[in-house]
Amino acid sequence: MVHAITLDSVSHHFQTATDRIVLFEDVSLDIQAGRSYSIAGPSGAGKSSLLTLVAGLETPKAGRIEFTIDNRIASQTTLRKRSGFIFQQFHLLPELDALSNLALPLRLKGDKNAYDKAHAWLARVGLTARARHKPAQLSGGEQQRVAIARAFIGDPVFVFADEPTGNLDEKTAEHVAELMFDFGRTDQRALVLVTHNRALAAKADHRFRMAAGELERLP
Repeated sequence: MVHAITLDSVSHHFQTATDRIVLFEDVSLDIQAGRSYSIAGPSGAGKSSLLTLVAGLETPKAGRIEFTIDNRIASQTTLRKRSGFIFQQFHLLPELDALSNLALPLRLKGDKNAYDKAHAWLARVGLTARARHKPAQLSGGEQQRVAIARAFIGDPVFVFADEPTGNLDEKTAEHVAELMFDFGRTDQRALVLVTHNRALAAKADHRFRMAAGELERLP
């Protein structure tokens, strides 16, 4: 079964009151399920903007992006339904405990096994004992582990991560990174992350650097 995202000569910019700011030009990239991809580079280089295009959250100003899911060309809407997201800020609902934060996206889809699956994923990220703790009662690393589980729990084809370890100390970041990459490999998901952290970026199967409006493949 083919799941892929293909960028062909994609360019993107935004317009201010007086200028057109070019983020990048003629970017081509092929993303396949079961592999991991990192896009590194300094702040303001356009990494996050590229991720929003890859994730189908925005349309490029020029070029073509094609999404393939289950061997068929898919829409942006279909892609988003088959994707998971991990952010720097965790985005857990403060009024819900860890278990309920995980179960919620499944419950919204009518999954009667939502809580069983949430329990299983809490075990995978080593947080069974913290199931009834709310985000404010969890450390930053624990919150991010819940967020990672939430990204994978819905059986996504693609998982997108934007600076996922940016708020974590080095040791915690290392552990969280291993979880992301392990789940991607084990569950055959495509993991696409943007980061300024070189150590994190180096863990990916395919490594790129965004600078001066160009995407460079690294060895």
